[in-house]
Amino acid sequence: MTHESLYLLTSFTSALVALVLAVILAGLKIRPGEGLLKYTKARWCLVGAFAAYAAFSLLEIVLSRSPQVPTGGLAGSLIIVIGSFMAMFVTMTVLSFIRPEMVNRKVIFLQLAVLVPLATALVVLNLTASQRVFRVCFAAGLAAYLLQLFLYTRLFLKSYRLFNERMLAFYQEEDLVDQLHWINWTFWLALIVGIMALFMMLDSLVISSVLTMVFAVCFLIIGISFINYRRFAPMVDRAVSAVPGAQPAPEASAGALSIAGEQQERLGEWIRQKGYLDNTKAVDDISHELGFWEPTLQDYIHQTTGEDFRSWRIRLRIQEAERIISSDPNIPISQVVAMAGFNDRAFFYRSFQKITGRSVKEFRESLA
Repeated sequence: MTHESLYLLTSFTSALVALVLAVILAGLKIRPGEGLLKYTKARWCLVGAFAAYAAFSLLEIVLSRSPQVPTGGLAGSLIIVIGSFMAMFVTMTVLSFIRPEMVNRKVIFLQLAVLVPLATALVVLNLTASQRVFRVCFAAGLAAYLLQLFLYTRLFLKSYRLFNERMLAFYQEEDLVDQLHWINWTFWLALIVGIMALFMMLDSLVISSVLTMVFAVCFLIIGISFINYRRFAPMVDRAVSAVPGAQPAPEASAGALSIAGEQQERLGEWIRQKGYLDNTKAVDDISHELGFWEPTLQDYIHQTTGEDFRSWRIRLRIQEAERIISSDPNIPISQVVAMAGFNDRAFFYRSFQKITGRSVKEFRESLA
């Protein structure tokens, strides 16, 4: 097999993978009542990313096989075009979760209104203009592409920091927030793909063949992870949709530290029933169930324990983990993590060490 045939095969395979993923994502069944509005918006942005990659990759294959078309710098032009569209759609996918107010049809159409004419002009100039004119336009297009990556990265970093703060404030669960890192590494993986694509301009069919297969693997990882992320999407939707900094009603603030005996009983029953092990509920859910105004519950916990609600709940979970291990020192740690209400093993280990002053291993050895 020649290098050219290998490149065409890998390009077609990569385009096919992207196309299949686009079709699968477009066909996802999402019911209106599932609380997945932002997931749906992100889904269509990701469909656009995969569809754009597939379409332009197939276009390159068709043109490169046509002897009537002078394809000198066509590959480089299409790399910039594909990269620009992928960068836009993937960034919109991520922002649909972390800054949904920034993503709507108008924003997407405005970006397309800029990208489509520029992409078309670059490809047409490659096919019609002189080499001198095209080189100038190509350099300008490459600079614009790098600027686009820089601006999107800057926007993502700022938005993701705010998103993390909002999620932690809403759920007060560091290990739960850790489970949402798919959003973070998806952006960085896509950015790496966008930068790696520039190496395809080295005019080496072997390098280009390897990179296109790497792209296919990256697309599979992103697509499968996005589908699996569906179970976390409602949690993200609720937290991001919450109004940050909302002020309480004036009449509520006066009784922030005083709670009725009935409320104390409900809180005590919640503790006896080990409601703190449920890691799917935010503090506002718990407050509502117990008949508290949320700041009242937070202040009451702080007044009686000296801890904030998040630290108090983690301590209760660690105490439950100690009880579980004490009853069966040989129980697998994965079971302890799940039974004690944690989502992340690393966070469990850190919390156990911090609260008990010794590692899980040392605690087990003390039981021998």
